[in-house]
Amino acid sequence: MSHPPSKEVSETGLNRAKELAEPLYPHQVDGVAFLLARRRSILADDMGLGKTRQSIVAMHEAEPTGPWLVVCPASVKRNWQREINLVLDMQDVTIVDRKTPVPDGQYCGWVIVNYDIIKKHFAALTKIPFAGFVFDEAHYLKNHQSQRSKASRKLLDEAELPMVHCLTGTPMMNRPRDLFPLLQLVG
Repeated sequence: MSHPPSKEVSETGLNRAKELAEPLYPHQVDGVAFLLARRRSILADDMGLGKTRQSIVAMHEAEPTGPWLVVCPASVKRNWQREINLVLDMQDVTIVDRKTPVPDGQYCGWVIVNYDIIKKHFAALTKIPFAGFVFDEAHYLKNHQSQRSKASRKLLDEAELPMVHCLTGTPMMNRPRDLFPLLQLVG
């Protein structure tokens, strides 16, 4: 789904997005401009249209010093690492799993954690002053009473005005109330 430039997406923002997105498709340039025009947003393009890349470009431009947290399903953690390395040529990416804990310290680049272990690593994650959060496959948070949804909201409550991108190809699965937890995350 292409995002037509709106009044909120200034000409300057669109031009900057075009500079940033030289290798991107036109709809991705519009998506980057959409994300840069606001601190918190839901990007609900269809599957396969490049939401991951758009978010990486926009997040890095808006908060160039980081650190950034990506919360996603376990099956796409390596994809996020590969995309970050392709887009930014950045090696400072940590995938949190059974063998690799959350990094210590104030700066840690990109940290990638899956929804299923976010609660386990919650204390360590709140010690890092993340400048940006990406919730990929954000429809995983549709149940506002689930542990993952509560932990995600609490992570944002602990942070100081971070950028937030909720990425999903299916923002509403069954009922309008499925969208409510995503709207809470983006304020």
